[in-house]
Amino acid sequence: MKFFNSFRRKILGSGFGKYLLYAFGEIILVVIGILLAISINDRYARDDQAKKNLESTRKIYQQMQVDSMEVTLYIKYLDELRETVKYLIASEEDREKKKLKKPLSAVSRLELFADRDSDYINLSNLVAIQIENGDFSSTDYAQLLFNIQVDYSNDLRAIFDQEDVIQDNNKRFNSYLADNYQWYLEWSSNLNCNQDCMSFIRSDKRFDGMLALYSYEKTVIYQGRLEDFRDNLNINLSRLRQILKNK
Repeated sequence: MKFFNSFRRKILGSGFGKYLLYAFGEIILVVIGILLAISINDRYARDDQAKKNLESTRKIYQQMQVDSMEVTLYIKYLDELRETVKYLIASEEDREKKKLKKPLSAVSRLELFADRDSDYINLSNLVAIQIENGDFSSTDYAQLLFNIQVDYSNDLRAIFDQEDVIQDNNKRFNSYLADNYQWYLEWSSNLNCNQDCMSFIRSDKRFDGMLALYSYEKTVIYQGRLEDFRDNLNINLSRLRQILKNK
């Protein structure tokens, strides 16, 4: 034991001992510097990610606002479409008695069955895609964004599926007309409804039945799915608005 104490005193008392202490101190300073640099770099990285997340969240919120406006306007259009179909199906006597009006004056009976892609709401899955492609795991509202993504995906799938049902039924009815009525070819080419065409759409009960089915599929089922989408969207907008307000 005396030997080791003597050896330690000789080392520390010599120039080599001082060198060891200096070297050890340098190593400690380097380690502390590296740890500080890593800590500062991590903090800047977190701050940069937080800024990117906030900017992405604002874009998501803005797109949700656009979608909310789109769906609100389209639901109003469907309300008018439902009243228009009621008017078209009703007899002249019922129109007078119930004081029915035709809100969409540009829509005729037969034109409701034309394959018009523009007659459906223009919604995209952009919000869900933006959330899916972003890294929001470090945010305190990651669960809310996940719920928004799920709501969008499910609601839009239901909406698009119903659009397919309506279009398929319309195509089936158009095929029926093309196979059974000569005037249909002229009408489908230039939308010119001749005397035989007018007689059919004015008096054939099958046409009234198709109008009623079309109205049910579009202004009841389709509109109901749009209203579900709007309600979920507005709830999530309110929650996201509060989060952005506090950022």
